[in-house]
Amino acid sequence: MSGEDGEPGREEGNTGRKGGKGHKGDMGLKGYTGLQGLNGPRGVAGKRGRTGIKGDQGPPGRHGHTGIVGRPGMMGLHGEPGRVQWIPGPEGDQGVDGIDAPCNCSGVHTSEQPFPQLPQSTGVVSQIYIAADEKEMSDLQSENAMVLRRDLRTLFIFSDSKWKTIRVLPKPKETL
Repeated sequence: MSGEDGEPGREEGNTGRKGGKGHKGDMGLKGYTGLQGLNGPRGVAGKRGRTGIKGDQGPPGRHGHTGIVGRPGMMGLHGEPGRVQWIPGPEGDQGVDGIDAPCNCSGVHTSEQPFPQLPQSTGVVSQIYIAADEKEMSDLQSENAMVLRRDLRTLFIFSDSKWKTIRVLPKPKETL
């Protein structure tokens, strides 16, 4: 058993010693996001990267409009003349002799005369031609036509629906 509390005293006592540090409390709530800071200085440029792989080729584009044709150019200089070299080919086989026919010619044929002399007044020959080969000669079949075939060096006359040999010309002498 205890007695009654007495009246408080009128004097305050001395301040006591400082107490020890207490335990760390729990973390508080997260605060609001602050304002964005200023941009820093620009950094140094980096090295150039490696070349990439070439991409797929695209479709070809449309053709453009055709332009205006230009003026013709100036005439060029004439070139030097070309060299012509004539080389005779091999001699062909001798042809078949023609059929002998009576000649309407006057005079004797000698090797000094290049062509036989035909009478001017009789009017026997109506046309005179020079043909390169048998094909050209076959196109010239008209009555009383005279043809000199260059490949055979022979003179023919077309009479009575057939070709008749008049004269075989001698070959010219070749000069080298």
